[in-house]
Amino acid sequence: MLLRITHDEKLASGNTRHVKDLNAAGERVFSSSEHLIQGVMLFDTYIGPLLGALSPTFWAFSAHRASGPIIYSLGHTINGTRSGPSDFLHLLPSQGPARRTWSIAELAPLACSDAVAWWAARLDELFGTVSDLAVFADSNGIYSPRKHLQALLTVEQFFRRVSSILTSPRDVHAQRVLLFTVLDTVERLSGRDIGRLCHLPFAERKLNDLELSIPPSVSSVLLPLAKRAVAALRELQDGFFMHRSPASAQIAGLAKDVAAARYVKVLRNATHGHGAKSAHLTDQTNALLAHHDGNIPHDLPLLGYLYLLDWITHPDGYRRFFYKSS
Repeated sequence: MLLRITHDEKLASGNTRHVKDLNAAGERVFSSSEHLIQGVMLFDTYIGPLLGALSPTFWAFSAHRASGPIIYSLGHTINGTRSGPSDFLHLLPSQGPARRTWSIAELAPLACSDAVAWWAARLDELFGTVSDLAVFADSNGIYSPRKHLQALLTVEQFFRRVSSILTSPRDVHAQRVLLFTVLDTVERLSGRDIGRLCHLPFAERKLNDLELSIPPSVSSVLLPLAKRAVAALRELQDGFFMHRSPASAQIAGLAKDVAAARYVKVLRNATHGHGAKSAHLTDQTNALLAHHDGNIPHDLPLLGYLYLLDWITHPDGYRRFFYKSS
């Protein structure tokens, strides 16, 4: 409503005649970005990463009601995909995982219910923050509907795209593009750029923090993908075939972990086409593409899940970031 008032000169001046006419005709009046934030209606968006936490295996599903989703857990995992095509579109060419990096896991009796309860508590803190008008004040201490809307849109985009990564195990290229958009979203929500997010020591530290903060019964459901993501980032370094030994060898003047992070950034930038646009990046981009064999571990897109899990675990951090962001 406030956004309509801000951007509708007639309404801002106090003239409501046209709004009344639109309303009487059954037209939309206050619908700013309405279809981009539909996840708050049934909360399906916000439990997607939870239900996909053991992808490509399957452990739970949901039924949605006006009062909120009901989650049914199996108590164990089963295969979430078929070995062959499950519909005609799967007959089209696509590239799936090169090898299996997961297994059918036995879960402790309370693991599923504990994971759901833990996730619900994190969402409770998240919704408590994004519904607090005081968090979205401008530099003058006045509530900013623009700032609030953009935060809501970004958070929903974050959850939706991580869910899309987890539901696309048959197409590693689609997952990779989704990862790049998720990393850009994480930067928007945390201030950490892709070079830092894809730096192995940083990812390892975040995984270690999660292992310490998430209860053991919950971690058996929520942490396997995060561990696979870090393992994939570590494996990415093996693709620098020109300097596989000694371990201390540098690539284009960079340590291997830094070179791997820069390489991911090169791939992200290549969504616009390969080749650096900035002259100062040309030599490094050319060198990284020459030194790496291009074998991208299929679990690398799970970094998006790792950073979503890390983000919802630190409500004080995102609350401060929302408040300080302009």
